[in-house]
Amino acid sequence: MERAAKKPIGYQKHITYELREKIEAGLKSGLNKAQIAKTIHKDPTTVAKEIRNHRTPSGSPSKAPFDCANYKKCTRGRECRTSHEVFMECTDYTLFKCNQRDRSPGVCNGCTKAPSCRFSKYYYRADVAQRAYEYMLRDSRMGFNLTYSEAQWMADIIKPELEQGKSPYAILNEHPELKISEKCLYNYIEQGAFEQFGINSLALRNQVKRRKMPKVRANQYRKRKDSGYLTGRTFKDFLEYNPLVAAQYSINHSVKLYDGAERPDSEQAIDHPVGYILMDTVYNDVSNGPFIQTFKIMPGGVFLAVYHDEKTAEEMVNGLDYIEKLLGPDVFINNIGSILTDRGSEFSLADEFEDRESGTCRIFYCDAMHSNQKGSLENEHLVLRYICPKKKDLRKLGLVSQEALNRAVNNINSYSRKLYGGRSLYENTAFMMPEIYEALKCKGYSQIDKDKVELKPSVLKKK
Repeated sequence: MERAAKKPIGYQKHITYELREKIEAGLKSGLNKAQIAKTIHKDPTTVAKEIRNHRTPSGSPSKAPFDCANYKKCTRGRECRTSHEVFMECTDYTLFKCNQRDRSPGVCNGCTKAPSCRFSKYYYRADVAQRAYEYMLRDSRMGFNLTYSEAQWMADIIKPELEQGKSPYAILNEHPELKISEKCLYNYIEQGAFEQFGINSLALRNQVKRRKMPKVRANQYRKRKDSGYLTGRTFKDFLEYNPLVAAQYSINHSVKLYDGAERPDSEQAIDHPVGYILMDTVYNDVSNGPFIQTFKIMPGGVFLAVYHDEKTAEEMVNGLDYIEKLLGPDVFINNIGSILTDRGSEFSLADEFEDRESGTCRIFYCDAMHSNQKGSLENEHLVLRYICPKKKDLRKLGLVSQEALNRAVNNINSYSRKLYGGRSLYENTAFMMPEIYEALKCKGYSQIDKDKVELKPSVLKKK
């Protein structure tokens, strides 16, 4: 059995203004419904309904009975055409029929006889159809048992009365034509049925006494996030877990982090690796992905990135799994003791991040609005933006796979850095964390000749 042909993109979407213009142009060209449907990738019945629902009569209707097919042969002359009583008694009356107007396509667009035709005519116009569509769409999405026109009519009556300081009860008592109860009017106002007409809950005289927010309105506000996963995983906990990092942080930022017995001893023996990972996410708002999960392995400083099509907590855990497999479980657990990231919702699965195949790896979170606490990674984002600039569609630039992202990573890691005395991130990692460097080198991450390093979007499309 043959598989049905795949329907084109947008087949079941609403008709847009551009498609309506194409329908109007097709009608003027004399195309039938099936031909028009084929050009806009819609079903012929959809085109037929669109024309039937949005065709409009041409000109103002005449009182004279000009819809008689025998008007040219009429023996009664002017009397029949001007007197309704005479016309109704006429036995020769025959209703005029037109296949183009009444059947297919259903309008007079493109008809060569239209200029001289004296019978009633119908035309399809894209701008008129679009306005009718938007009005219907607005009515159907009011969210209340009111159409847009009904809400506007009620608002025109209610707003002047509220501005005069009258209560809903007094307004309904003076305007019985509104035909709603006092409680219903209160609900309409508080739930925002008249907001677009300038009436909100603050217009009510006793609003301050009505403290309880309606459920419909309360559901619009974002619920408080569960931040239980931050317990024992704050930035202060990270510094306590990494005393060498705490000592360096204190020097670099000229701050006194601890007092007395709270201060961790930087000389004390620790039972976990001193290496750690900085983690974050980079993406552009102009398109739906891709999302780049970024890593910087410290203190070597090598930069790594993982390509994602979705920005979910599960995908971020998978990204760390990718890094672990890239380095190898033994190398990972022997060199990495902790992870530091921000408080984004995509990193909220703390237990899953710590439950590694190779062993335990603690995760900690920066303080809110303090991205400088992982500033070394933020600096790498500035370099990454040379290749993946902001406000650009990254997929169009060539970022469509992990392979393309790896080319960018190799160029970034091979770039000479003033901070490391002219060495690249690869060279610095080879010196400080040789086991990490050798593991990456086995997987194809290697130093590029510095003369050939390129930090431009064109890197993404190179083979």
